Amino acid sequence: MSLQLNESFGVASCSFPSVWPICKYFNQESESNSEFYAYVPLGGFMVRWNIKTLERKTLFKLNKFISYSGKVSSDSKHYISSFYPGVVSVYYGMDFKNSYILERDFVISIDLYSNRILTISRFVRSAKKTHYLCCHEYSAEDEYQIKEIFKQEGHCVTACFLNEATIFSVEHLEKDKTTNNIITIQNIEKNEIVSKQTITGKKKLIYATNIPNHKNLVATTWSNGEIQIMKIRSKNQNNKKQNIQIIQTVKVRKYGQVRTITFLRNGNIFAVPSDRTSISFYKKDENGLYQFLVNRKGLENGEISVLYESNNGNLWVANENCLAYIKIYLDEKNKLLSIDNENENENKNKLKNEKIENEIEMDKEKSHYKFQFHSLSAVGMGSSKNNLFVGDLSGRICNWLLDSEHRIPYNWITIKNDAVRSLCVTETSRLFVGSMYGKIIDCSYILNNKDKKKGLETKKNNGNGNGNENKNENKNEEEKEKEKKKEEEKEGREQEENLQSIIINSEAAINCLENYQITDDLEIFAGGDGKGYLHFFNNINQKTQSFQCHSTEIWDISYNKKKELNSNDQKVLKFYLITSSEDFTSKIWKIQIQQNTQSQKQIDIQMDEIQLLTGHKAAVTCNVWSNDLICTGSDDATVRVYSWDKEQEKAIFKHTINANTLYITYMKSISKDGSLIALVTEDGFLIIYDIINLKQIAKNKAHLGSIEGLEIINQTIYTCGSDNIIQSFSLLNN
Repeated sequence: MSLQLNESFGVASCSFPSVWPICKYFNQESESNSEFYAYVPLGGFMVRWNIKTLERKTLFKLNKFISYSGKVSSDSKHYISSFYPGVVSVYYGMDFKNSYILERDFVISIDLYSNRILTISRFVRSAKKTHYLCCHEYSAEDEYQIKEIFKQEGHCVTACFLNEATIFSVEHLEKDKTTNNIITIQNIEKNEIVSKQTITGKKKLIYATNIPNHKNLVATTWSNGEIQIMKIRSKNQNNKKQNIQIIQTVKVRKYGQVRTITFLRNGNIFAVPSDRTSISFYKKDENGLYQFLVNRKGLENGEISVLYESNNGNLWVANENCLAYIKIYLDEKNKLLSIDNENENENKNKLKNEKIENEIEMDKEKSHYKFQFHSLSAVGMGSSKNNLFVGDLSGRICNWLLDSEHRIPYNWITIKNDAVRSLCVTETSRLFVGSMYGKIIDCSYILNNKDKKKGLETKKNNGNGNGNENKNENKNEEEKEKEKKKEEEKEGREQEENLQSIIINSEAAINCLENYQITDDLEIFAGGDGKGYLHFFNNINQKTQSFQCHSTEIWDISYNKKKELNSNDQKVLKFYLITSSEDFTSKIWKIQIQQNTQSQKQIDIQMDEIQLLTGHKAAVTCNVWSNDLICTGSDDATVRVYSWDKEQEKAIFKHTINANTLYITYMKSISKDGSLIALVTEDGFLIIYDIINLKQIAKNKAHLGSIEGLEIINQTIYTCGSDNIIQSFSLLNN
């Protein structure tokens, strides 16, 4: 048997794109109607943002591959390279045209020139790194057929086009704490080295880019915080041999390497991170040398990693947390007046009275925008029929309809001032959320979107909309529509907060949630917290009861859903559950529920420990109780298997399975007899085991971080992780 990846998609709410923390690339294009767009990788999609209206648009699907980086060429063709397994795709507008696989671990660099794509991919086997420098081209006239025109193996770390036929590339060779930076000018059509030069020392050349509208000029960034401007020149015109001349060195960082540089205004200005959060601007003087202009505070959280020039010569900056837009003002003489809101009061009159070149057509008072990325993990999964729910540590829960072709959330909610830790959807279609701050919250209204819409309509019918309509009589239809949309969003948020109901307040994070539909009328719900308490809640009298089960965190709960009923004056329902804890143990409990037949609202839960399971050498993080088989998974990377003896009310140890991986995080049964289990790990693996025959059925590297959620829906396996990606797998017979 094997696991087949069905699709990948990202966690995203209505207002915030969500990307991997390591994914820091974005792109922008300008269309003929002067609308500006930013392109942000989002799981299995590329999402297009309208920068003027701050609206998110779905752009295109990445064919089940996870997006890592991308660029947009001047004629709006989109090139997307994925982190794994090294796929480069060609798009035109919103249409996928073609793609090719480099068959390497991932793409570390990509550059574009006309219809040619230059990539560097890394291949690692047996601790040996090999880099491949490749150039492909596509033909728009020939159904976007792609062919390879150049390929070279080595230690290349960065490369860029000088023109259609010539590339500038750099290799590192290290020996005795010294680095040889080998710079090569190469004609890729003739496969001929035009010039090669070595710069030796302790510093490394990190990044290279050609300077717009400056022929044969390349800017390079270095590990010691320097930028060097290099000129590719001819020695003499007869043999046309070229060499490399360093014409300027600029020290831009006191400490640390410079990873990126962006040229603005046809190469006359460049912007570069000068420390972790600041940006420095340099301008070309009369002698053709770049001189310092101004330093500006950049982003508040995290090191700036990407700078990108928009089509109008302004600047985008990004880090792993957010994307920000910086507006640059120049006067008629190309002199910098201000950047963003700096000196705005002093220059306000100047900007009104003087002609500003290349100014973006936006609200003049709004010069700075931010799009916040999820820098925290996707965590907790729940499912109900055709719905999949995933939360994250910033307090958002997203809902997908699994029969929809679009992997943008159908609905979403936000837990105010808290973070999601666990999710559970009951058989009666109630959604419960366990939070990091110890709350169990009933958010069932998200399962019935009509309630939310009904609440909005009721609110409007109470007269909230009439006043605004009168005020807007003189406004055009577009402005009215925008205001109406804002009102609806505001009302939606207010209504959402009113519909959320806290049913349990604990003193520690709610790590796990589980429900049990005992009878048609009675449903028992349980949550385990970070101090070892198990909290029960029933749907009849909505009474909460709490029991101290362990001395520290409870990580998982499973019911044995084989109940016993006694018919007398006091109806007693008896069943069992298992709890697993940070204290290296699991415990089996007998649960008895007394329900007064004369008063259905009298529900009382009694809980008795009947067995302590030991043997794990680390925290027990998950468990499964399916039919008469019990499994416990642990941070010691083992699964212990037990059989349940009904007569003796005892779990009998059978054997241990070694997962040969890092910590096990979640586990589910995927067969009716309980013989097949799916488990996921902190190092990103999804593994299927036959626990009867002690066989590993399948293993797949599903995520690049820890897997923090696992759901089985109609024989399809869904996982979510710290990379903020949701993966969908099918288990197939070979």
